[in-house]
Amino acid sequence: MIPGPCPLVLSCTGELTPIGIDDGQGYRVTSQAFHDLRGSLSVALGVVLEEMGLSPDVVVESYDGFGLVSLSTRFVRSVGLGVVREPTKEEPWHGGIYGKKTGRIKSSLAKEAIWLRRPRTS
Repeated sequence: MIPGPCPLVLSCTGELTPIGIDDGQGYRVTSQAFHDLRGSLSVALGVVLEEMGLSPDVVVESYDGFGLVSLSTRFVRSVGLGVVREPTKEEPWHGGIYGKKTGRIKSSLAKEAIWLRRPRTS
């Protein structure tokens, strides 16, 4: 079981999707960051990164133009979504967020998301 307070780290691209807009006080995450085409959102499980002694930056170290946001597992579950472990050989920290992401849910996720690293823009 993934603990409720476990942080989930999502990688977001600033080049392919408008994930941040300037609200006059800096950039904020938009609901577009939580749009998925495969039925799940890929995440890095903070608890696994911590166990491995890795920084969240490892998630995007090979991807220029990507940033990172964090959400708590507890919050994701509170809006009716599920979080599962989906480790791969290359990414043992990999997990997924499953469930229907309506406009309201995506907006809630965007409001709750905390930037860990903003995408670099040209």
